[in-house]
Amino acid sequence: MEHLLDPDFGREPILRARSLNKVYWLGTAVYAVSNVSLEIRQGEFVVIRGPSGCGKSTLLSLLAGLDRPTSGEVVLDGQSLSGLSENELSAVRRQKIGMVYQSFNLLPNLTALENVALPLHLSGTPAGFAGRHAAYLLDRVGLSGRSRHLPTQLSGGEQQRVAIARALANDPKVLMADEPTANLDSATTRDIRALLTELNRDLGQTCVVVTHDHSLIEDAHRVLSLVDGRIVADEPGGAAR
Repeated sequence: MEHLLDPDFGREPILRARSLNKVYWLGTAVYAVSNVSLEIRQGEFVVIRGPSGCGKSTLLSLLAGLDRPTSGEVVLDGQSLSGLSENELSAVRRQKIGMVYQSFNLLPNLTALENVALPLHLSGTPAGFAGRHAAYLLDRVGLSGRSRHLPTQLSGGEQQRVAIARALANDPKVLMADEPTANLDSATTRDIRALLTELNRDLGQTCVVVTHDHSLIEDAHRVLSLVDGRIVADEPGGAAR
């Protein structure tokens, strides 16, 4: 299920947002995301940055179909997410989006291998292939020797590697990560940064990462700066220079 960098990189967008708004009514209208339009192309590494509370995580949730916009549209791999039922949205997320969170979100009673294989089982993948592919992904993230360990037996960095392997299980169109290094020490942060860069550079994995970590900007093709729910800058990252 590996794939090389798409030769059409830089052409057709894999992900589009059109005039996205997310409004909360707290006596008055509060815009968590305000009139955001963007395009992300196959094979890009895009970082979304900005101060706390600026709407970064909300925007990522809208792009992933985890939350619905008040208005506007998200189009993923040519399919509009508007109007889809919750079951249909779940199927799209399962097939096309890989999510990584700062809190890892591993199931504590499952081993590393079982956590990675879980999305495959939920997609109806035969058990034998699911186990083999999960083992391959753990090896890909450097954890082949830890496959039988429970999350409590793994370090924070190892748990995040398992979470990344799990996000890759169904060969997603887009890997999305919400502050993936926020709970890690500086050495482990460098390791996770190197892993995300490797997945993008060597496998052509499209990555969209919300982060406060300025070092990730050096690995990105583009950096989107968000202030008060609006994109105020769309600039080249270090990988584009």
